[in-house]
Amino acid sequence: MFLIAQFSCDRKTAPSGAESANKKYLSLREGSGSKFGDYFSAGRKIALDLKDEIQIGPKPSIGALSRRGEFIILDSFGVRQILVFDTNGIYKTRIGSQGTGEGQYLYPDNMFLDQKTGRVYVSDGDLLRILEYDEDYRYLSEIALPVYIEQLLVTKEGRFFCFTSGSAGPDGADRVVYEFDRTGRIKNSFLRMPKTFVPAAEAKGGGMVHINDMFYIITPYEYTINRCNASGKVTAQVRIKTPFYTEMKMYADKKVETDLNERKRYHSTWSHIWWIINIGKDCLGVVYNEAGTKRYYLDIFTSDLDIIAHSILLPNLIATPHAIHTAGNDLYWLEYINSDGIENIAIAKYSFRYLHNSPMPVREEVETQ
Repeated sequence: MFLIAQFSCDRKTAPSGAESANKKYLSLREGSGSKFGDYFSAGRKIALDLKDEIQIGPKPSIGALSRRGEFIILDSFGVRQILVFDTNGIYKTRIGSQGTGEGQYLYPDNMFLDQKTGRVYVSDGDLLRILEYDEDYRYLSEIALPVYIEQLLVTKEGRFFCFTSGSAGPDGADRVVYEFDRTGRIKNSFLRMPKTFVPAAEAKGGGMVHINDMFYIITPYEYTINRCNASGKVTAQVRIKTPFYTEMKMYADKKVETDLNERKRYHSTWSHIWWIINIGKDCLGVVYNEAGTKRYYLDIFTSDLDIIAHSILLPNLIATPHAIHTAGNDLYWLEYINSDGIENIAIAKYSFRYLHNSPMPVREEVETQ
């Protein structure tokens, strides 16, 4: 039986400085989490059939799912490579190679596959450029970038939008989202970092999704989802507090700024927003960790930023930036599995079971400004 959760909320006033009339603050009470199995059904796990000559680093992720159903594995740590596997997990080929020449990369940090054209775009974080490949993974061109980016998104109109969660330029953090043209020129930028952001807190995470011509954007530092149009105007915003999310607080000890161990300890005191993902046709999810742990929770929203489910504890997954890949109602991520005493990596698939003809969940006592 499929369940729709009903939530009880504390009344809060909207945070100050609201730029939009559609600004909400939602605080969910303890003990009202949801179960993963109520919203997702497990599919098959596909073990990657690695050749002897292929070595994968400790934190691979699914970078994209091609129009042919091939899995493109992004391996940014250690080996630094992009591998392609078929629908059964059989290795097929590589995209590009490590280096500084045409079609090569030093740090393939993130990627985007255009489902309209099949083209693959890879962001090289070291060389600050985007590499473009055709549907058969042949190199086409590159775009030089003036800032470091952590996520690339190409709209159906062919517009390039990039997300960064930290100090993108030489002068430090400026905006969160940048729009580029094909020459790498910045055409527009929007959304400032949260006021709580300081360089010592800088972390990978957050991101953006594009649903119904709107961008939904979140940083790692504050559980606030901004909905923006393509020009960058905020049309809605919701700030969330859940039982397993701990807000970031300013540090008192200045050692955090210079001592790596102190910085790690500081980061363990608050929850990081890891990902924002598109689920189904017009739902989105936010994944964050419980402070100081490797437990990851998922909250699900409608495109109107109404809550569907919250505090869903995710099964084991290899946690990396952009670890969860979505395609329609399906979620994919990588897991370690043990087969005959040998550890291997498998692609895990889960399908979202929320039906739009089901009763919508109820939001109680949420004050709107």
